[in-house]
Amino acid sequence: MNQTALAFVAAGCSGAMVILLRIGASADLRAAVRTTMVLLVGWSFALASHPPASWHSLSKQTWILLILACLGIAASWTWYVRRARYSATESTLTIDQLNLGFAILFALALFGAEPTSHSALGALAIVVGAIILARR
Repeated sequence: MNQTALAFVAAGCSGAMVILLRIGASADLRAAVRTTMVLLVGWSFALASHPPASWHSLSKQTWILLILACLGIAASWTWYVRRARYSATESTLTIDQLNLGFAILFALALFGAEPTSHSALGALAIVVGAIILARR
């Protein structure tokens, strides 16, 4: 499967997740079950591609960035689930797209990334669209 198809599958799964957040058990239990599944799948991928013996070769900076990324995703999921519980689905989905704008700003500020005109225009369209949809 090519990268574009995988991106569409991931987007579809993310959309389904938002709808399923509102069904069934309490939001906290749903978040715990979903997180457990993500951990199991993530660890199976990691262990299949990088055996634990290779982990000692990771630099201190890599470990720090991994830990910061983990804290960021934990905070993101916590607030995403809370927002999905109390807000309209379309509002939650559109605001979530603002992560692209933040990712680009962080890449520019922290890593000296240089966006192409296509990527900058696409990101701007997504961010502006998310703001417009969220404000209605």
